[in-house]
Amino acid sequence: MATATKESKSSKQKTSGMNSAMDLFVHELSDIRSAEQIVISMLEQGIKAVTNEELKTGLEAHLEETRGHIDTLDKAFKELDLEPEDVECEGAKGLKRELDEAIKEKPAPLVLDAMIAGGAAKTEHYEISGYSGLVDQAKLLGEDSVAKLLSQNLKDEEAALKKLEKVESKLQKELVGESKK
Repeated sequence: MATATKESKSSKQKTSGMNSAMDLFVHELSDIRSAEQIVISMLEQGIKAVTNEELKTGLEAHLEETRGHIDTLDKAFKELDLEPEDVECEGAKGLKRELDEAIKEKPAPLVLDAMIAGGAAKTEHYEISGYSGLVDQAKLLGEDSVAKLLSQNLKDEEAALKKLEKVESKLQKELVGESKK
């Protein structure tokens, strides 16, 4: 089992911060876990706000999938015999602020649906980037079982993005059509 270290291997002196590839990996893994928790609240908020049934159904399905992603991340930490760090994902918090602002603006329902679909797609890109890096790091660290777990979350995020992009495109076309009336 891998362990994150707070000691320098060469001097065995206590140090603070990240000092190894494993320390960085655990930090990034903790960060994506935080992101997934924030995404859950974003999905719940989006589900309440949207009016388009196809978008709502997609968000509901991805909410369940996201809960599963947290379970998968917890399995990864268990594989590593480690606990997640207490971190908040600043990137996901920024995406959540964008959602909050979109809803607060109270745009027309179709505009809000398009805004939420676009914001959800941005969020998927963010998660895909995070998981892609984590899979690579896990492989380099020789943590193949962890890499396999993370690869499944990555595949789920990529599939969710494709679905979202289709719905977003439909909403944008409908919105442009309404604008031309």
